[in-house]
Amino acid sequence: MRNMFSRAMRAALLNRGVYRDVAEDPTAILHAMGTVSLVGIAIGLGMDGALVDIGKPAAELGSIVDRLVGTWMAIMITLVGWIVWAAVAFATGTWFLRGHAKFRPILRALGVGYGPGVLVALAPLPGLGSIALATGHLWILVTGVVAVHETEALDWFGASLATVLGWFLGFILIRGI
Repeated sequence: MRNMFSRAMRAALLNRGVYRDVAEDPTAILHAMGTVSLVGIAIGLGMDGALVDIGKPAAELGSIVDRLVGTWMAIMITLVGWIVWAAVAFATGTWFLRGHAKFRPILRALGVGYGPGVLVALAPLPGLGSIALATGHLWILVTGVVAVHETEALDWFGASLATVLGWFLGFILIRGI
């Protein structure tokens, strides 16, 4: 668990070596999935307003079942978005831009880079929420560009091209469903 948080922090700080390490370590899929799942929980908490509603009576918060189902759905949608993002980045980077990575290393590297997404839990906060939401989304995009650059061995423009298309489909469109 400690190693997962360490990798997520280094990825968030754009340490390029962590992406190569994760790409070469097949067991890092658990760290990547754990990081993405934590972001899904943060999204669920943010949608639910759990951080803002701390002082509210339980009767005003809705049923615990509704809150748990909402959080579960946020986790599942985040995991699907991650896989779609990795698939599009892989297809674009490897097939069209002549990158050199396989799908699983890209999946692992993008997953570990999801860490800044925990900022979306702050989305319901007045004033700070929209800034936290935008910062979290854009920070994940930046970590994704670095991840694809390091795993695909593409130049920065190619990595950006492959990443932005997949990020848009996986991170924005799927969340609109």
